[in-house]
Amino acid sequence: MKPNRLLVLVILILPACQRAVPTQGPSPEGRLPPPGVAPPPAGHAPAADKIFQALTGHTWSTREPGNQRQRFLVDYHVTKFQADGTWSTQHITDYQIPARTGKWNLQRSVSADGQESGKEWCLCRDNGLRQRIRLNTDGSLALSSTKLYPDQPRWPDPKWSAKTLPALALPPEVERINERLTAHDWKRANDLDLRSEPMQIRFSPDWTYFATYRGGTCTSRGTWYATAEQIGAANPAGRCDDRPGTGGDQLTAEVIDDRRILVNGDLYVPEEEPVKRGIIWTLFGFRERTVRIEYDMPIRRNVPIRLDVTVTNVADQNLTLDRFSLTRGYSSYGRDGGTTGQALVLPEDEITGVDLERVELAPGKSHSFALSASFSQAGVQTLYFNALISGTTQNWDTHEARQVTVRE
Repeated sequence: MKPNRLLVLVILILPACQRAVPTQGPSPEGRLPPPGVAPPPAGHAPAADKIFQALTGHTWSTREPGNQRQRFLVDYHVTKFQADGTWSTQHITDYQIPARTGKWNLQRSVSADGQESGKEWCLCRDNGLRQRIRLNTDGSLALSSTKLYPDQPRWPDPKWSAKTLPALALPPEVERINERLTAHDWKRANDLDLRSEPMQIRFSPDWTYFATYRGGTCTSRGTWYATAEQIGAANPAGRCDDRPGTGGDQLTAEVIDDRRILVNGDLYVPEEEPVKRGIIWTLFGFRERTVRIEYDMPIRRNVPIRLDVTVTNVADQNLTLDRFSLTRGYSSYGRDGGTTGQALVLPEDEITGVDLERVELAPGKSHSFALSASFSQAGVQTLYFNALISGTTQNWDTHEARQVTVRE
């Protein structure tokens, strides 16, 4: 069963709004390679004018023309790219939403090895978003994974061209995010989910990233972007996340402070910082509470480990803590569709658990406790972390699957 993790759709982005700095290949030890040297600037490719003319020659809609199923669609977007380098997007729905606006330009895309491409282009916006742009033979437009269709024709002044598009300046908050993200090589603060998550990662100032998986046995190079609201990274050709599926390697990130970031929801710290115990930053699930865990790392066969758990109530109502446990498989503990506070039905495959004796947790308060576990078999195993919590109107239970590696 796949892990019950927060899934975030990552838009495929190719960076190109700054000069590229290539990175070298991985070292024999699987460590992140040292930074490279910036390549010389490349010439202007004429294809940019064709893209410029297409962008400014129409407004662009997410509603497909001629599609009878979408004929009466009342939830779509229309974007206008002005020839002077401004843009606006209107969300068309059954109530009024203010249009989003900003500035845009075209820049040559940068490949994951830091080299500028004369054939690929990306559309850059002043909020930090970067999207690969392609013109399709059917007249539609591809912005990364989003398909846009020509809407209303426009006739911009011919004095404007791709070369007259203004340079972009990122907002100060995005610049600060980028400074923090690129200041360190980052390492994972736990040893869970190593089939799918990088052990180390570097975000470079040229908007490329390099990640190592499983002790350097797999490496992935891709590109990233940052806005004030989101950070995304992707390598469409990557296969270091070796779970079944056809997609490439995809990452989301969040900057906490100068020495802590989250990658796909897990904590990463600077490479040089010692990590004495594994840290699960939070179990996903309901936003009404956070569950953070520290545990003895690495996990070894027949060696008991201690897990220290802290539950914090971030809701506006009291929460009741019922039980925390580890199981081999999913179990609802008999609470599917049940009322809050009902008796729990413990599954046979419960590895360890602690009865929290219905501790009442007021808004803003935390409760910490510990439990221990031991594993008799070595290898990669799937475990469910179960946080069983009652609210005043419903249960806030979470059952999150994580892969653990038990060593000899």
